[in-house]
Amino acid sequence: MNFPGHTDSLNRHQQRREAGVATVSVLCGTAGLALDEGRRWAEQGGRSVLLLGTPQFEGILEAWVDHLSPGRDLGRDAIAWLARHSDRSTVATASIEELASQLRRMTPFERTALFDATLAEASTSSAGAVCCWLLERWARGEAIAGPGLTSRLGEAFARFDGAGGCEPIVAALRELIPLPRDPVLLLARENEETRSAAWVEAAAQSLSRIALWQPTVPTLLALEAGELDDYGRRAPESRAKALIRSGVIAVRGVGEAEIVRRLDSEAVPEATARLSGSVRRLVADGASSGLVSLFVEAARAAKAVSAHSSEEGNDPARSAAERFLFERLSSLPATAGLFELNVALDFRFGPSRAMEVDLFARSLGLAVEIDGYYHFQDLDAYRRDRRKDFELQKRGYLVVRVLAEDVVARLEDVLGIILEAVASRGGRNTHRQRGEAS
Repeated sequence: MNFPGHTDSLNRHQQRREAGVATVSVLCGTAGLALDEGRRWAEQGGRSVLLLGTPQFEGILEAWVDHLSPGRDLGRDAIAWLARHSDRSTVATASIEELASQLRRMTPFERTALFDATLAEASTSSAGAVCCWLLERWARGEAIAGPGLTSRLGEAFARFDGAGGCEPIVAALRELIPLPRDPVLLLARENEETRSAAWVEAAAQSLSRIALWQPTVPTLLALEAGELDDYGRRAPESRAKALIRSGVIAVRGVGEAEIVRRLDSEAVPEATARLSGSVRRLVADGASSGLVSLFVEAARAAKAVSAHSSEEGNDPARSAAERFLFERLSSLPATAGLFELNVALDFRFGPSRAMEVDLFARSLGLAVEIDGYYHFQDLDAYRRDRRKDFELQKRGYLVVRVLAEDVVARLEDVLGIILEAVASRGGRNTHRQRGEAS
């Protein structure tokens, strides 16, 4: 679904980056709307999003390393890099499989001799140092990727050149791993507890440092207008402040009056007053025109399903509520990137079908089920849902059930329950520790 937004401004910023001009895009508005805009711009450009919570420079780089490595065969990446950069024709012309076989048969001494002889400038190349470290562990059959990779590589670099820090690790992995595009680094406060002038100052310094060091990498910062104004008054003049000031993009969501007008004209005018609490929550979190369209669609479907009969299992209100709730959770800092929509799990429910959940936070083991109007019209359907809950719970999953009607009419309560469940499972910290991409 292609929602209109601030794509043109973000595209212009990226053009500046590609020309080597350090640029930090500051999405000024509510966090929900800023995340929505940043995520959709990234999707349009075929980029992944790395949602960051910490404003500390080293923490951002550690998250970047963890984002680059999951799901990759880093040993194979290192072999391919070795072949590309080798001075020996026998290595450079060998296939990946042939070179892998050679490396496995060698002793550690022979591998070290090969690295020294074939890697141009091996003593100064950070990618060469990482390549050697990865291949030595790959040849021994050790696990490489996963949490803690940054610290392990950091130790290798400290032995290599006596220096520490994450910058050479990120630079090396960017060279080793053939990604078509860098991820979008999107920094946003995860909750109100982190609101402070110090957080904004650290965020500005860290993202500016990254932009100056790696200017082509998309760096985005979500700030509310008051935070940006306060930073402008308090922070001394600096290169970081100049970058922040020149990168501001004002993002404005749909206001309460416009949402009410659309409900009145497109959905059910008599329900507008009943939905006032949900409308206020939408506005407070920030809502794009596209998200409001999903909300209106869910309200219209909820009204229609209560007035007309339909076959159970083909519930338009439930489907509309799923889409709206998924998009809302995808644009809130505490839940962005956690949930997948309509996920089939790796075990069966009944004799012939896979277990499927409406919204699933894989890294947290959290399932959100949305119950439509017809869940309670049939005893067999009710029994099936209880059995489904049992099958999920006995495997350690936490199950949250909400009504499709409440997703529209009681949005504040629904979000509160889900946020509480997310927090009870460790929230984004658990998500990051398990190496999940955002």
